[in-house]
Amino acid sequence: MNKLILASILLFSILQSCTIVTTREEEDLYTITDKDTTFKHFIKNAPGNRNRGVVHPSTKEILSEREITQRDSTVNRYYPDFIRLGLFEGMGLIGGSTDFSLNSGLFGIYPEPSLLDESSRGTKSGSLFTGGIYRFGIYENRLRWFRDAENWTWGVHGVEAIIPDARVENGLLGFVTPYIRKRYYFRDDIPYISATIAIGMGFFPSQYGNFSGSLDIGSIGGVNLRAYLGLALGYNSKNSVLIAGNDFADDGVFNTIPYAGLSVSVLDFVNVVPELYTEWKDHEHSSWKVGLADISFVNTNSEYSVLGNNSGDTSTSIIKGYFVKLANAEVAIPIKGNYNLYAGTSLISLYMMGLNGNGIGVLPLRVGYWHQLLKDELSIDPYIEYGYYPSRYVNLGAKLRLRFSDRFNMGILGGYISGNTLGGIGSQTLSFLGDATSFEGFYVGLSFSLLDRIFYPEELRYSK
Repeated sequence: MNKLILASILLFSILQSCTIVTTREEEDLYTITDKDTTFKHFIKNAPGNRNRGVVHPSTKEILSEREITQRDSTVNRYYPDFIRLGLFEGMGLIGGSTDFSLNSGLFGIYPEPSLLDESSRGTKSGSLFTGGIYRFGIYENRLRWFRDAENWTWGVHGVEAIIPDARVENGLLGFVTPYIRKRYYFRDDIPYISATIAIGMGFFPSQYGNFSGSLDIGSIGGVNLRAYLGLALGYNSKNSVLIAGNDFADDGVFNTIPYAGLSVSVLDFVNVVPELYTEWKDHEHSSWKVGLADISFVNTNSEYSVLGNNSGDTSTSIIKGYFVKLANAEVAIPIKGNYNLYAGTSLISLYMMGLNGNGIGVLPLRVGYWHQLLKDELSIDPYIEYGYYPSRYVNLGAKLRLRFSDRFNMGILGGYISGNTLGGIGSQTLSFLGDATSFEGFYVGLSFSLLDRIFYPEELRYSK
């Protein structure tokens, strides 16, 4: 059942992201008028006059010709057409049962790995965060009512899951859930600070209403932090995906979920209204790079390749493993006029060094130094990354990046990584990582970055 839910979430997120229009095009038509006046002077001497040092009167004619040329000129301008556009938001929820806790941790994205198995019903613990709220595919635009009152928005969440604890039947799930929000800004410079009131509804597969207030900080590099207080009321029918096939519930369930919590969102961009009238090319940016996916194929000192079926596979391969980073951001840190230093993170960092000895990190902490080698094309950034959940590791590396376009770049990377796969905690969900064990090794490889944009130094707001 959980696999069906995850597949449905992925499908609806993809479909919704394909239908959102994020750019408004305006066409300006100009008429250009060129005026030109030509003067021709004709001087005719009288017949019989000779130049003997005596000035004789002459006839002078001036011919004036005026030409007017008009032509049309068209200029296309492109502006952002959204208040908020986000990939993912996760919130650690306070308010579920501590007898069935998911131990979801801060932001709801640090559950205990052993509780991620399909048959798990949570654990009795003193954990503050018993569940979470998860949103995929977030979109908001201006709602121009109340005589165009400021900072009202309408929007949808492609997928929204409100999970108070490990009991699935007590949660609420909605696809394409509409929301209305009102923001009150305390700071209108990046990063923005605001208070938000939100009202939303879900129609399928759960029917519910969600009322919340939040304090928001962001976005910067597509990263936002929010503190929530809210109430969700809803119903799951017996045919709902949360009830059908559930061994612990056979009939419809009414749920009342008061909650509080802290959230983080990635690749989540927020505009204030004046930015909707600033052309894309003139927008200010805070990051050296933001992107959806970074995939690397590496050669490591692992004995067996991850492409092999088992440790007895003696076939050799140049590719021993692969790295995957999703929802990446490298935010520039200005220090006395220098902004090459950056702090970064990824929603997920997966390191498959070989058949055994692999690691995965959720929101790892990354610090590096961005240096441009060739203007607009080639850059290098040495970095260090620390992963603390569910694997613990330190990754010291560097990447040489070649920019092809606003959406794609390639690179060569190398480095050293050392850590522990899962800290001794096992999970069927994370079984693909292999046995829980310590690992370390060197690596070198080739990377491909998709829907990934590298910004020029002059595009960063710190350079202006």
